Amino acid sequence: MLYLELWKRGAERRLQRLSDAATKWVPAELHRVALDSLAELRKRHHALVADVGATRAAAAADRLKAGETARLRGALRDAEAQIDSLKGQLTASDARADEVTARLRAAAADTGSAAA
Repeated sequence: MLYLELWKRGAERRLQRLSDAATKWVPAELHRVALDSLAELRKRHHALVADVGATRAAAAADRLKAGETARLRGALRDAEAQIDSLKGQLTASDARADEVTARLRAAAADTGSAAA
């Protein structure tokens, strides 16, 4: 009787192990579908990583362009200030030239009236 009881317990343990293995077992078709899904997910991940890399490169280029734009705007302001300064100098030079021309005409008129 003891022998049968021991055999029964052993059989129950084996049956429990087999039942546990069956619940953990994945059929081949489900395994293949899971692998295909994982492969597709990896492809999408690689594509997204590449997109992130391209986006970061574009953002870095934009930051460089922004710095270059700021530098060029500063150079433009300097050039505009220089142009304004030169316009002022030109106006002063024109006024001096007009003054000298008027003096020369007056001197020529005085010389012409003295000779007559």
